[in-house]
Amino acid sequence: QNEQLRTLNQELEQRVDARTSELKSANEKLQRQYLKTIKVFSNLLELRGGHTAGHCRRVAELARDIARTMGLDEAQVLQVFVGGLLHDIGLIGLPDKLIGRPVQRLDIEETALYRQHPLSAEHSLLALDDMQPILPMLRAHHERFDGEGYPDKLAGAAIPLGARILAIADTFDDLQHGALVDAKLTAAQARIVMRESRGTQFDPELLDVFLHIT
Repeated sequence: QNEQLRTLNQELEQRVDARTSELKSANEKLQRQYLKTIKVFSNLLELRGGHTAGHCRRVAELARDIARTMGLDEAQVLQVFVGGLLHDIGLIGLPDKLIGRPVQRLDIEETALYRQHPLSAEHSLLALDDMQPILPMLRAHHERFDGEGYPDKLAGAAIPLGARILAIADTFDDLQHGALVDAKLTAAQARIVMRESRGTQFDPELLDVFLHIT
């Protein structure tokens, strides 16, 4: 009986190991498919050209570096990275003439339309279950630490952490590629400008991390 029990236990362990391996393989496949889907969405925006070309990828990479330096776990880091790839997906439906001009040069109506893109990003991905953890940071990535941002005028810690990280990475890239003002700043100039908004536009702790790693 003892021998039979040992044999049964061994068979059970083998089945469990096999099933665990199958589940791991399936999860890895789902993860690859998920990331491929994300890249497809991100590439749709890249096709618009102008200062959007390469923007989301650069924002995603910098946001990931900030998140890792902050000590977030890898699941959170991945969410921030995906948020970076998709943060401007709501711009896809905007006219070319609007996307092609710096925000500073938009008129009142165009500015109002532009400011809808965080909501458009959220709504466009709302039906996808895997995107649920990402949606709050997409909606809030243009909020300001002092509560003067949009669309909800959130302030401080009420702004999702991922959105506060994206706000920094997004602005840094925009300043260097003429998306905010006519002039294209160097990385050093962009850091100086952003330092002046410490505690107003940007979370001071996160901005300090950004300034340390860039």
